[in-house]
Amino acid sequence: MKRILNLVATVLLATASVHAPAADPAVVTLLVPYAPGGPSDVGARRIAPELERELGLNVVVQNIAGATGAIALQKLLEAPPDGRTLVYGSQNELILVPATNSAVRYRPDEFAPVALVVRTPLALVTHSGAPYLTAEELVTFLRADPRRHVNYGSPGVGSIQHLAAAALASSARRLQWTHVPYKGVGPMLADLLGQHIDVSVVTLTGGTLDHLKSGKLRSLGVLSPARSPLAEDLATINEQSMFRQIDYSSWGGLFVSARTPDGIQEKLNHAMQRVMADTYLRARIFANGGEPAAPMTLAQLRTRYAVETANYQRIAAERQIRVD
Repeated sequence: MKRILNLVATVLLATASVHAPAADPAVVTLLVPYAPGGPSDVGARRIAPELERELGLNVVVQNIAGATGAIALQKLLEAPPDGRTLVYGSQNELILVPATNSAVRYRPDEFAPVALVVRTPLALVTHSGAPYLTAEELVTFLRADPRRHVNYGSPGVGSIQHLAAAALASSARRLQWTHVPYKGVGPMLADLLGQHIDVSVVTLTGGTLDHLKSGKLRSLGVLSPARSPLAEDLATINEQSMFRQIDYSSWGGLFVSARTPDGIQEKLNHAMQRVMADTYLRARIFANGGEPAAPMTLAQLRTRYAVETANYQRIAAERQIRVD
């Protein structure tokens, strides 16, 4: 009887394997960790046709929202590491979520960057009634009276805005910085404009730039080594003598499983370098409020990713930033 059951099981398994749909070798699946319509989805769908042309394969965008991006990343790790499954990722789900949430099972080094697509600069901003014009003046203002403190808002605990502001707080030692988390950018900006909080780190996107141009908000320094072409009149925080080597920005790009062979990663990287050289694509990225990322080799991408990962992990540990 046991032999008969084993034979039946073998036949069933063989039948299942015959009828199971095989992965189409002519299709590349580009996972988006969020719902349609968001920045990651827009970025992925913008480059998909261009990447399809360069690879000579169909590129299908698939949205898998949930768990702050963790579900899509887990699916990438479960897929064969053959370069036919990629994710359009950002610091948020790749680095910040595992750095601040112990329930997340994956590690940043399980993923490998093959291209950055877009970069959005960050800036430290305040409201129009603040008695300081630069980040340096803010620090001087706080040091003038030990009883003074600054409330800094963020769109949520563990967000890139939170960690970037916390890093600035760490660089201005022995000063009182109090984090005020919000449920999203909208409520945070409303309270900043209403002068209920003192400062925030924000992305230099359309709405924020409009507030800066109107004078309702004031930039205390862009958190980048060089001025942004999106707002060349805004000085960087590194132009102030009190700060050095500050470099925080939001970015989106293509990642694969780190188990993917180097040859396949190189092929994807070269294809994306050609994609990112397209002047029309770059113009569209600028028009949508982002900076086209400069083409980078795999070695450059890996170094940048490793440095950023270590930096954000250090900030989260030093400032005890946890979401669990």
